[in-house]
Amino acid sequence: MRTPTAACCFVLLSLAVACGGSTSSPSPSPEPEPSPAPTSDPGGTSAGSGECADPKPSPDAVCMKECGPPVASANDPPPKSRWFTAEEAKNRQQFGCPICLPSSARIATPDGHMAIDQLVPGMTVVSVDENGARISARVTYVGSAEVAASHELVVLELDDGRAVRASEGHPLAGGRTFGKIVTGDAIDGARVRSVTRVPYAGGRTWDLIVDSPTGLYVADGVVLASTLRAH
Repeated sequence: MRTPTAACCFVLLSLAVACGGSTSSPSPSPEPEPSPAPTSDPGGTSAGSGECADPKPSPDAVCMKECGPPVASANDPPPKSRWFTAEEAKNRQQFGCPICLPSSARIATPDGHMAIDQLVPGMTVVSVDENGARISARVTYVGSAEVAASHELVVLELDDGRAVRASEGHPLAGGRTFGKIVTGDAIDGARVRSVTRVPYAGGRTWDLIVDSPTGLYVADGVVLASTLRAH
């Protein structure tokens, strides 16, 4: 008899349904098995309730790990556990962990630029369609992740004067991540003039989901992809 694998990253294990093959001779019904204990995972999502030091603040609170390596940076310390509200836990399961931008990143909107930490769902930003044309798109989700004091950002300076910063795992429009870019690479119609790393003391990094065919948005003048899952 096989115990089913939990379908969610955090633990909602009231469904403990066993599945197994048939046998040629009848056998007595097995004793009910206890629900599997929660386990942590590399993405920093689930945790046992004993890993949260503080008392459980509400009946529906869920003990989960903060986002951590390799989500933000390979050099960050292991993520800590804390109590998530039911809504926070739902968002983590649905959207995943952001690998993202500093709070000061300027996101293009039809009316100008806005810092990413000032955006809220329902606002309109600039996206890109399948043909590369700029279009307007609605923000459907804005997420952030706590990062260590030692966190670093990769700074890409382009030969046309643009400069964009992000965590090393954040993807550009073509899918390549900031940490993989080298001097001379072509990005968004320009060439990379320099690649540097700088410390980031902002405490949290940010990402968003936009309702467009590509999911792309423009940060600091450069077209980027999102690290979050759209559902």
